[in-house]
Amino acid sequence: MHRLTEPSVSEVAFEALPLGRLIGDAYEERRLMLESGDTLLFMTDGLPELQNVGGEILGYERVLEIFHRCAQDDSESIVSCLENEAYDWLGGRARAANDDFTFVVVRVV
Repeated sequence: MHRLTEPSVSEVAFEALPLGRLIGDAYEERRLMLESGDTLLFMTDGLPELQNVGGEILGYERVLEIFHRCAQDDSESIVSCLENEAYDWLGGRARAANDDFTFVVVRVV
């Protein structure tokens, strides 16, 4: 999550099995106070688990850094930024991705 009034990005993580894995499993509910300009990024684990040619994973910390760099852009640009960084990490080998990566960007107006 990127708050417009703060200079950093924070992670809101939930301890649960992936959605769709076990229908009926209990998921934690959390409420966040959001303000105009705040941006939320929902993503699958495929992006942080991408492996480069050397077998190194991208990791959640790098993903947070990438998101921080582009969080004030419009939603479409944020998704493009994340996709471009993913393909750069893969060395331009788009088909080398070992998992899908999906993004949903929400900007509070």
